Amino acid sequence: MSEEREQEAAARSAADVAAMLIELGRAVKACHFYASDHPARKATLERSFRAFESTLARAGALELDVSAGALHVGGGDPIGRGSLDELVRALIERGVRCLRFEPGLEHDAFVQLVAVLTLDPDELGDAGGVKGALAAAGAGVRVNEPGTEEAAVADAVDAEVASASPVPAEPAADDDRDLPAPKVQTTDADPLTRLDGLLHEKATEVEDGTLAPQAAPEPGADLVACLRSLDECRDEARYAELLQRVAVSLDELEGPSAGDEPYRAILVLCSHAMEGSRSERQRLLAEEALFHVAAGPRLADLVLRACADGTAGSVRATQILLHLGAHAVPHLLDALLAADDPERRGRLNAVVIAMGEKTAPVLKEALDVNDPQRARLAARLAGELQNPELITYLRGILREAEAPDELQREVAKALARIGNAAATQVLIESLSHPSADVAAGVAHSMGGVANAKVVEGLVGALRRALRDDELELARESIRALGRVGRAEAVPTLAAILERRSWIGRKRLRELKLAAAAALGRLPGDEAHQILERCAQARGDAQVRRAAQTALASRP
Repeated sequence: MSEEREQEAAARSAADVAAMLIELGRAVKACHFYASDHPARKATLERSFRAFESTLARAGALELDVSAGALHVGGGDPIGRGSLDELVRALIERGVRCLRFEPGLEHDAFVQLVAVLTLDPDELGDAGGVKGALAAAGAGVRVNEPGTEEAAVADAVDAEVASASPVPAEPAADDDRDLPAPKVQTTDADPLTRLDGLLHEKATEVEDGTLAPQAAPEPGADLVACLRSLDECRDEARYAELLQRVAVSLDELEGPSAGDEPYRAILVLCSHAMEGSRSERQRLLAEEALFHVAAGPRLADLVLRACADGTAGSVRATQILLHLGAHAVPHLLDALLAADDPERRGRLNAVVIAMGEKTAPVLKEALDVNDPQRARLAARLAGELQNPELITYLRGILREAEAPDELQREVAKALARIGNAAATQVLIESLSHPSADVAAGVAHSMGGVANAKVVEGLVGALRRALRDDELELARESIRALGRVGRAEAVPTLAAILERRSWIGRKRLRELKLAAAAALGRLPGDEAHQILERCAQARGDAQVRRAAQTALASRP
């Protein structure tokens, strides 16, 4: 060993070298899985480069030779046997016999080296080999340099590699072990990604007579292996076994340390459940497993991802929630109740609405007067969904004596949004609600339902309100008649304008002002003529000005 190499070995331990090379292997894996512009790929490359940069700056150049199916420093013992097999294989396949990293390693040179180790060996040969591909990439990486000891014995190395223990062959697709990273992602499930950290290992090395402890396997490694095998598996019996292993691996990953692994599993299972090329049996198995896995904290995480700001991942998470349907609705309701951000509420609301009829069973259950806040949310969603199936349950809340007024007013709005004959009939019945506040709220809601039946109900409510001195119900009935916009209401509103006395002058004025504004919204010559007379009549100046304003605003 040269003096330079002896100094190098003294400054850098075998464990340091193994850690650097594991970072290089991790970067290669990331480039296999991530698109070139993916943030996780860039982050992994940056982290691996920094690990090389700092160690090279501290301990000087690192020269490695590839022989006997392993990596060596200065002809010493193999570095990272087992944990670096994939990296060794990639180097050998591309003809790398000696690899030297200089302290001035440039970022572009490191990134290009990683890219070279992901290229197909044949394509790399057409591009002039590793040296040709790295020639203009930047300083700091030297490969198979002439004159080095390794280049001089290249032929001997080749013979040694051929006769030595071979690099382990890639396992079959259904093997229980972790699989090497495929060059083509086999599903469109984004999270067979983020490999940085999944296969993190530290080599067991002998240093100064002390055996360094080998780190435990990274959490999630077995799950990733199962998912890869599952993705390639077409045998139904084997597929069922792998699903069981996935469930066990996920149970072992509960808690903050689980990271992205549960989401990765959910994406793969959902993809399989909808994948037309799979057998019906496998799709059913995947569907069953998906509903089992996507629950509790994992479902909560899925909802958070669906609400992420403008990412492809949020679209995929939303698609999974839509596939889960009613299974996901209770948690979506919880998230809506807890959401403070309007944008987040809007996204959650959109997901629930997109589920359509799937939400009905959950909304029925949520329409419970014992939980008014959740029931109000369910009533609002029922109105936005315009699902007639929920009318009976909404009517029950309006008839429930213990239901809060605020909840009952929300129910009235929902019925008005549904707006069919059955919903209209419930609203008309509720105009006689014992609570004057609720009855007024019902009248207000009915302004959005434009049919003759609604006019008839509001006219009847107005007459009762005038008789019973219920100012709020009378005012809301008048305003609602204006919003309905049907000519049938003209005589009733004209009678209000022509009324001479009713309890108190101030109250009567409020109703006349409301009637003038309502007539301004109604079609036909009769409404126009009534307003003209009122605008010219002597008497209350405020009512006269209201009639003039209504005339000016008529279409």
